[in-house]
Amino acid sequence: MTLDELIKKIFEVDKPYGWREGQFVFNRAEQLFGGIVRTLNVDCFYDNTKINEFIDALYEALRRE
Repeated sequence: MTLDELIKKIFEVDKPYGWREGQFVFNRAEQLFGGIVRTLNVDCFYDNTKINEFIDALYEALRRE
């Protein structure tokens, strides 16, 4: 999977009403890839500015699997 494919996979569903963007990205990634997201050293759940860094870290973690 490429980085672009990962991003498309995360955003292929609509963000639930009332959710922050980072909350959506984190929860969607966990839904798709399980507990690996909780092993990352980046957390975008409460900090939308860390979304890109989170996705990059997730991508690298998935590549190592």
